Amino acid sequence: WKGVALTAKKTIIAVESRGNIYQVEVRKDPTPNLAERGGTKLPRPIRSGIALSGNIMGCVDDANVFHIWDVEALAPISEVKLSAPASLGPVAAGGYLFVVAGDDEIVCVNPQGKEIWRHPLKGQNVVGRPLAKGNAVHFVMSSGLVRALRLDDGGELWTIDTEKPLSGGPIDVGDKIVVIGDDGSLNVIKAPGGAN
Repeated sequence: WKGVALTAKKTIIAVESRGNIYQVEVRKDPTPNLAERGGTKLPRPIRSGIALSGNIMGCVDDANVFHIWDVEALAPISEVKLSAPASLGPVAAGGYLFVVAGDDEIVCVNPQGKEIWRHPLKGQNVVGRPLAKGNAVHFVMSSGLVRALRLDDGGELWTIDTEKPLSGGPIDVGDKIVVIGDDGSLNVIKAPGGAN
């Protein structure tokens, strides 16, 4: 299994590596049990896990295509060709879906299931899950960079260099962000000018 999740309408979705998507429901009679309510199949086997935001699910196949589906309707919404295999994600944050394609780019899909931006990584390696906060999404790079991008268009808001290798995603602590160093340290950063 590549993932099991619960939609906004409380439908259980299960996806397995061969590309089968199942809607599962809890039945109470004659005894409590799980039963398939519906299903469909993606065109290719799945390489990644799944991410779910509301009723929108994303997963990446073995041809590096990011599939976006409305899992309540069991209908495809879009397909996004990635420049490299997924190195992170897909993950859901702030109602959006994100996938990192190797050290090439970050791809963002909006709550309606459409690609809205790509942000080049220029060889940087993203570590940990992104953090959506306000109108920004924050990513941590293993090289020590912490980057905030606008959710609506992927434009860079700010970048801070912690000057030490990092190994975990950002953690929201009020008006600050904590990032985890390779050495296990917790590093507190504050956004420039008090921005997200």
